[in-house]
Amino acid sequence: MEEFKPKVENKENLSKKVLLADDNLVVLQGIQIMLEMEGYEVVAVTSKEELIQTLETGQKFDIVITDKDMPEENAGIEAIKYIRKKLNLNDMPIVLQSGSLDIENIAKAVEELRAEYISKPFSTDALLEKMKMAAEKIHD
Repeated sequence: MEEFKPKVENKENLSKKVLLADDNLVVLQGIQIMLEMEGYEVVAVTSKEELIQTLETGQKFDIVITDKDMPEENAGIEAIKYIRKKLNLNDMPIVLQSGSLDIENIAKAVEELRAEYISKPFSTDALLEKMKMAAEKIHD
């Protein structure tokens, strides 16, 4: 079977590398394809532990997009805390995505950890806008 190669819509993103984490493989693959069609290089992982291990290898990423619950509740938030406090990646733009209705906890985490939040399901344009906002939040 031939590997799917998406048509790149936005060539200016070709040098951008995304670390994407979600335990739901359908969601993970959907977001990965969405971003690859926009020209991003995507490294996809399925757990908080894989997310942290990937960053600890020293690979350089332009942004992290993580699910809130992978599968344990708040695993994404815990990963962001680790990224900020243990890895000292305070200039890493991060987008937290979730279908959770725990808006109070999410809002607190997003504010405290300087991340952006997007609610599932979302469109490509909405995700790209949140990615831009996450980068601006870090660089302001």
